[in-house]
Amino acid sequence: MSRQQTTAELGERIEALRARLARTAEDLVKDGELTYSMTDMEARARALQDKLPADGSSLLVGVREEVERDLHALEADVSHWLAYIDRHFADQQKTG
Repeated sequence: MSRQQTTAELGERIEALRARLARTAEDLVKDGELTYSMTDMEARARALQDKLPADGSSLLVGVREEVERDLHALEADVSHWLAYIDRHFADQQKTG
C-alpha cells in the first residue's frame, strides 16, 4: 500500500472486483461449475464494502486502512483463483 486511498477509491476497487467476480460467475454457471470459492470471495467483497465508513467518520482512517489491507489480500486471492481456473480449463481442453 503505497498511499492511503480515499473511501471512494476503495469503493471503486471493491466494485471492480465484484464486477470481475460476477463476469467469471456467469461463465462458470454456464458450464455448471460455480464453486464455493466464488461465492466466498463475493461474500468477502460485500463485507468489505459494508465495512467502509462514511466520509467524515471518526473511525475513517483506521477502518479505511483495515479495508485497504483486506481488499489487497482479496484481490490477490481472486487473481490466484482466476489463474487456477484458467489453467484448469486449459488442461481440460488439452486432454478433452
